[in-house]
Amino acid sequence: NPASGFINIVTGTKTGQSLDLTITDLAGKAVYTLNGLTETAIITVDVTGIKPGLYFIRLNNNKFSETIKLIIK
Repeated sequence: NPASGFINIVTGTKTGQSLDLTITDLAGKAVYTLNGLTETAIITVDVTGIKPGLYFIRLNNNKFSETIKLIIK
């Protein structure tokens, strides 16, 4: 972090449920969404279309939620 081009996100929740991934800007507006991910996966996200700035990556399902700060340059 900071990122440009592509980012890799490694998940491993071990909940037996699928995950949803959302990247939001500081205002809370979703700029990227991916639903139904497997519980253990490497997700590659193309961030070239997202303007430089501070964002938040949120991974969640019914039993798990995590938010990670992302800076795009």
